[in-house]
Amino acid sequence: MVYFIVGMVLFFGVHLVPNMGNVRNNLISKYGENGYAGAYALIALIGLVLYSIGYAKAEFVFIYEPSALIKQFTMVLMFFSIFFLVAMFAPNNIGQKVRHPMLIAVIIWGIAHCVANGDLWSLVFFFGFVVFSIFKIVSLNKRNKPPVKKSIPWRNDFIVFVIACVAYGVEAYFHQYISGMPVWYLFGA
Repeated sequence: MVYFIVGMVLFFGVHLVPNMGNVRNNLISKYGENGYAGAYALIALIGLVLYSIGYAKAEFVFIYEPSALIKQFTMVLMFFSIFFLVAMFAPNNIGQKVRHPMLIAVIIWGIAHCVANGDLWSLVFFFGFVVFSIFKIVSLNKRNKPPVKKSIPWRNDFIVFVIACVAYGVEAYFHQYISGMPVWYLFGA
């Protein structure tokens, strides 16, 4: 449980503390942009690893049994999560309409995993990312003006869709090696 708590505090703390007042600007002026970014990335990575290790080692505490339909709906949600994640990395119209596609992807991912898992620590783990992402969207929207919309050909959206389909298949295949749980269990296989 110590890994879980320390990891959670480090990961979410390094993302949230710089949003308080002038903390981010003060750290950048003291350590430089590269020093700040490097420390930020390292602390976030250590936090995520500890959070994940703590989650993997947490005792299973049953809360509810998700229905078969809900588990299958998770697969649909996960496609949208991957789709928005891909939209983050290429110029496309979807990424322009949805202001923070990566954070939307994390929210969908977290909700999908909350509904597909009925144990306490899954709910705490995944819902933590949902709450964090919502907070981050609100914070970023207050701090930054909406970007200027550019004219982007619709073929870029199609390319994002194709890449998302491929990434979805790869994620579905490798899920069992990452989490120990094959996604096919959602279909009773």
